[in-house]
Amino acid sequence: MKGSACSVLHLCSRVFPDKDSLIAGDLEIAGGTAGRSPVAVQGTKINLLYSRDHSVTEGLDYVIQMYVSVRSVGDVTASARSRKRC
Repeated sequence: MKGSACSVLHLCSRVFPDKDSLIAGDLEIAGGTAGRSPVAVQGTKINLLYSRDHSVTEGLDYVIQMYVSVRSVGDVTASARSRKRC
């Protein structure tokens, strides 16, 4: 299946015309991810891996459990405080 067909069917988020623009797009996404809290990135990965093998309800319950367990972590608390100042 060609990239344009995948895009029309919403099987991918973006289609690139060539390899160089694909690599540039990947680096852009990686840069955005690298700028985020390591706790948030790892927590998202763990939740995605759990949720793919469980029901929506179980996945949401797991997210709640994860949130409760990491809410006292320093960078999560600092992030919440900085957002309140904006």
